[in-house]
Amino acid sequence: MRQYFRVTLKSAGGDPLAGEAVMVTLRGDGSLAPGFDAKEAARETNDSGIVPLCWYRRGIFTRDAKAVLSVAASRADASVTIEPVDSEEMAATAGPWISWAPQRRRF
Repeated sequence: MRQYFRVTLKSAGGDPLAGEAVMVTLRGDGSLAPGFDAKEAARETNDSGIVPLCWYRRGIFTRDAKAVLSVAASRADASVTIEPVDSEEMAATAGPWISWAPQRRRF
């Protein structure tokens, strides 16, 4: 299961903040990376002040998936919003979404 989010960073005046550092922390089940367990991720906003984010979760049928996403901006005066988006909207916002998965090779 993948859940997509758009993190938007704006100044006090409402202007998008481009090139700013954002630290994302995940508490609970899942990961911020597809191939390994990642509970923290440092990202940089694009020209529109947006950071695309994906929460990966495996084994959803065995128990309830519960997690809390926290976002911290590098600027104290910044306004941060997190909103869920679908995969089509994520592709339009972030461009091509690349997911790396381990492959088993047989020789």
